[in-house]
Amino acid sequence: PPPLENTSTAVLPASSSFFRWNTTTLLKGGQTVKETLALSQMAVFVATGAILPLQSNGSIQFTAEAGGALEVQVYAGKDGSFVQVEDDGISYDYETSAATATRTTTWSWTDATKTLSWKVEGGATLHSPNLYTSVEPVLFAAGAKGPQRLAAQPLKASGGKAVFH
Repeated sequence: PPPLENTSTAVLPASSSFFRWNTTTLLKGGQTVKETLALSQMAVFVATGAILPLQSNGSIQFTAEAGGALEVQVYAGKDGSFVQVEDDGISYDYETSAATATRTTTWSWTDATKTLSWKVEGGATLHSPNLYTSVEPVLFAAGAKGPQRLAAQPLKASGGKAVFH
């Protein structure tokens, strides 16, 4: 094969440190990472403080299969936040009545207390099986033997929090 066929080059900004996605391996920012990868591998890096919501079953083919459990990955190292917007996944109601036809979840990570919290707003008219109903929190911390997973919690309008130890 050509010499650069499986070569990956990633420039990590100096403004943060980065985890290899889905691992506890931390890399300092301000460097260029060059590596040769297998064809089945990808070089994906996640900044500290990132909150990644992922479909828990991992194998959906189209929007109507979304919903249920939501895995929320947190990459420790600094505070972070993320706003997630859901609609029913099948109509255009979000275009005309966004306040009632969408549900907004604000996720916040407080690194000092290792706390993931969330607040849910809107979605008064949403009665869709495509909505997320529970949260499966996962923490990636530098140097840990592996990710720390907490038990699933309901995703309620009253909000919630998960504290890692």
